[in-house]
Amino acid sequence: NHMEKKFKIKEAISYAWSKFKEHAWKFVCISFIVFLIRVLSNIPEKYIGVLPSVLFGTVSLVVGLVVQVTIIKIVLKVLDKQNFEVNDIWEITWKDVGLYYKSSIIVGLIVLGGFILLIIPGLIWMYKYMFAPYLALDKRMGWRESIKESGRITDGHKWNLVSFSIGLFLLNVLGVISFGLGLFITIPMTWLATAYVYRKLAGSKITEEN
Repeated sequence: NHMEKKFKIKEAISYAWSKFKEHAWKFVCISFIVFLIRVLSNIPEKYIGVLPSVLFGTVSLVVGLVVQVTIIKIVLKVLDKQNFEVNDIWEITWKDVGLYYKSSIIVGLIVLGGFILLIIPGLIWMYKYMFAPYLALDKRMGWRESIKESGRITDGHKWNLVSFSIGLFLLNVLGVISFGLGLFITIPMTWLATAYVYRKLAGSKITEEN
């Protein structure tokens, strides 16, 4: 039922803020780790040479993938009212990485194909399948099943998801204009709000919902 699953953007962001405050220093630490990985992975070749740059970039890509998987698992833990620690960022299995990677790659290719054909299909498919990686990790689904299920739960909600994305963009703009330091708050809020919307559309219970 679309009405039962409908989410409100204000509620998603409010919930994200309340959960961020509960685990503020942990999320700031994780955000800093993500920032550091991205900075290090973009060190120019002229400073370290071509081969070290390629090697370092590859390692950073793998580490970044691991971190992305763990971020999803951590925010889902928070929504389930489970405790987590900063070092949980490294405690995942290669199966988790595989589930996330396959689902993300296939969705990326589908969306890219949509943009190549026409811009509009790419945008539609981007929102239609945006929760496939979440489903792969949360429900242990294979890439086919996660993509199909993402299409099902987002059906009838795409315009609301577009508005939600714009809201998150504006939220992160606030983080940027506060000398960039605000991003250590707004990025974790983005993670939490997105997980909130995923759980809402999937019909899952959310603990301590405001």
